[in-house]
Amino acid sequence: MNNKELAQKILELSGGEKNITLATHCATRLRLVVKSEAEVNLKAIDTLEGVLKAQHSGGQLQVVIGAKVNKVYEEFVKLGDFSNNDGTEMPKVKKNPFNAFIETISGVFTPILPALVGCGMMKCLSSLMTSTGMVDPSTGFITIFNMISDCVFYFMPFFLAVSAARKFKTNEYLAVALAACLLHPTILDAASKIAQTGVDKISFLGLPILLVKYTSTVIPIILSVWLLSYVYKFVEKIVPDLLKVLLVPMITLLIMVPVQLIAIGPFGSYVGTWIAEGLNMLFATSGIIAGALLGFFRPILVMFGMHYSIMPMQIQQVADTGSTVLTASALAANMAQAGAAFAVFLKTRNKTMKAAAGSSSLTALFGITEPAIYGVTLRFKKPFFAGCLAAGLVSGFYGMVNAHANAIAIPGILSLTTFNADKYIYIIIGVVAAFVLGCVFTIIAGVDDSVIGEDNKTEAKKKT
Repeated sequence: MNNKELAQKILELSGGEKNITLATHCATRLRLVVKSEAEVNLKAIDTLEGVLKAQHSGGQLQVVIGAKVNKVYEEFVKLGDFSNNDGTEMPKVKKNPFNAFIETISGVFTPILPALVGCGMMKCLSSLMTSTGMVDPSTGFITIFNMISDCVFYFMPFFLAVSAARKFKTNEYLAVALAACLLHPTILDAASKIAQTGVDKISFLGLPILLVKYTSTVIPIILSVWLLSYVYKFVEKIVPDLLKVLLVPMITLLIMVPVQLIAIGPFGSYVGTWIAEGLNMLFATSGIIAGALLGFFRPILVMFGMHYSIMPMQIQQVADTGSTVLTASALAANMAQAGAAFAVFLKTRNKTMKAAAGSSSLTALFGITEPAIYGVTLRFKKPFFAGCLAAGLVSGFYGMVNAHANAIAIPGILSLTTFNADKYIYIIIGVVAAFVLGCVFTIIAGVDDSVIGEDNKTEAKKKT
């Protein structure tokens, strides 16, 4: 089945174009927001050739495809317009608040992943070249490299404004205008000079606008665009059709910009700072326990597609402190699942599974664990939890030695230069230990090839 055929089958089995309100993808998953889960034939999607797993999770229909997901997504979006379905054709189902929150976070952050990953990997290359002495840090070459690696994080409100506007179904250009107000030199320059001038606010009709540095912030723009979605609709309703083009944008911005700068912006900025400081305090006081728990549950979050819910906290930590302690646990988890898959490669006698385990172990080393989890370790069950245990132990060790990442990148062997600890050797020790422990624990737990036969019988029954 080629990519076009796979996309067509997924669309048909998902209830068709009218049942899908949003289509996007991450590194390995096609992520669909559907109006009615009852219209989705989940079992049939799960058995499609080229699909590793299909599940409802976090308010989304997640179809795990693997490395070729972007090509399948390109074919999928050619089949229909999934951005303008307003949900009027079917009654809305009340969602679990937690699922709604996870869906919102994923819907906002997943579209900007290519930019985040690209800039993060540029940071890796820059760190590698300067730390090894290959290039002088003062050269213009490295200056441009650093500029590229920092741009998405510095201008984060712009990127989030677009994705949030699409998620909340409001005007993208007005959302970008709100981001521009947050990053306008009037605000940023004055905020950077507070220590010199002593001026920390601007008066607007007697109301104080606090001078806050909004570069790299996450919460302010998301909250602002969410409110914009309601204000824009309200203004459109009350303005006569003849004057909509002139008055709707003006009135919307006249309402939103002061509200954003006076209330939402400072509130969101402080909440983000409190979250970052709270995480740092947690890891400072109980780093071993916090790290161990996060490491153990990281593969489980990946299994349910909920690991992107942690990304706002990672970005906020990098923005406020220059590093994040959360990514170290992800590194440990990825290496552990790679080791568990490698153990399956060593122990299984099934040639097809041996090939799948070997290739997925390699991709997990580079930070993409879904093929290893869905195709190998979770299929045998024991290897999956062996990897979780190994990840928990190593992540606890990382918490003890204050391991952290200085940039947002895919946690794998290519991004090791962005990690640091009390001593850098601890990062390497953790990577090796996670892989070896994942492998050893899996060998001890055992690899039962009879599981493959049972799965094949089940698949045959499903197809018939």
